[in-house]
Amino acid sequence: MIVSSTQALNEKTFVLMPGDTIKIGDIVVWENLHWLVVELDFDNTIAYKGRIAQCNRQIRWQNPATKDIIERWCLMTKPYTSNVTNGTQISVSNREYKVQIPYDDETKLVDLDKRFMLELINGKPRTYSCTSVDQQTNVYQDLENGFIVWNLSQDEACHPNDNIDLMVCDYVQSNEGQENPNIYTISGMDILRAGLGTFLYTLTPSVEGQNNIAWNYSVQTDKHEFVHMEQNADNSVLLSAESQAIGAIIELYVTDRLGEEIARKSIEVVDVYG
Repeated sequence: MIVSSTQALNEKTFVLMPGDTIKIGDIVVWENLHWLVVELDFDNTIAYKGRIAQCNRQIRWQNPATKDIIERWCLMTKPYTSNVTNGTQISVSNREYKVQIPYDDETKLVDLDKRFMLELINGKPRTYSCTSVDQQTNVYQDLENGFIVWNLSQDEACHPNDNIDLMVCDYVQSNEGQENPNIYTISGMDILRAGLGTFLYTLTPSVEGQNNIAWNYSVQTDKHEFVHMEQNADNSVLLSAESQAIGAIIELYVTDRLGEEIARKSIEVVDVYG
């Protein structure tokens, strides 16, 4: 690869040797740094040329189905807002980051409200929630590659399942090596917006043929009187919360007819705009 400078210090242009190939969204290593391929000239496939942007960090999260820890290099731009709003109980920074990350089988699963732990300040985590996902602008269906753009906004840290050692939010212990791993998951959003109607959560078997059991939903929270649950006959439940429950963490869990827990999900109650 022949790399040339541009007017932007963190961007370079490149030309490959004839016969070599590269794709938009690939990560390349040049001068011991990681770079994201952001543009490619499709007119000349004999000697590919294009543009790369310097990645500045790795970002980590957990695949909710496999429990694997995923790590990817990305380009995270400087936050364009930085201020603190003083409320009656907590001060929240409104910093927001734009993240450009390769499109692949793991990154394409990240959706709204997915949380990330990006930094530790004085031993305290700073966590961010995904508020926007763009899988259209820079993903090429014909080529099955490209890169995704996420917007991450700072949220309230110290969720009970945030793992500081692994730098992973909403961490769930893997069942690998256990004799009786859970074969069910609860699908639904990780947040519950107070005063905005009901939200649907569904018990889903991870193995075919494991749906023929009797089960019961339950909730645990320190603001139980402001959280309402309605169980349906089709292995789903409707949850809603009043404004007095904002800030509470709901533990939604499912037990079988013998009282054994088979699935659990942590849900945070936020305001309408949270």
